[in-house]
Amino acid sequence: MRRLPRTARMFDWLVLVVAVVIVLGIAYKVTNGRIDPSATGPENVPATVQLEVYAPEAGMLEHIRVGDRLAEGKHDIDGTVAAVELTPPSADGLVIDQNGVNFAASGQARALVTIDAVLEKSDPTVSLGNQELRVGKLIFLESMLYKFTATVVKVEY
Repeated sequence: MRRLPRTARMFDWLVLVVAVVIVLGIAYKVTNGRIDPSATGPENVPATVQLEVYAPEAGMLEHIRVGDRLAEGKHDIDGTVAAVELTPPSADGLVIDQNGVNFAASGQARALVTIDAVLEKSDPTVSLGNQELRVGKLIFLESMLYKFTATVVKVEY
């Protein structure tokens, strides 16, 4: 029996190593990086989120309607608008927030929007789509019709 040249044997080993790396990469991708079978993934929890939404003009916020489905990019996410409260400006041109405190309007209209959603909870974070939710954090409130900047006021789950 004739032996293979040394370069052919090295090539065989190289092909074998590449095949093992590819199989491990596929396993990593399929399991979302959790190859350990005892590891737990994120949990979906129903929640209510209150957001303070900002727009350059008050008329723009009137596009937000109860029942609107939320989106991220061109994909729906599991959340709907449950309530919308436009923040009325006071007689002196200031805006009153939910605590009754006046602050300068700075040319922006504001609304308090309540959302019912299913959030992805993975200790210690809670996410709506790809956006992490924490009180005081700026996020985007988005549907197929609009996209506004918002601050998270409250998260209850």
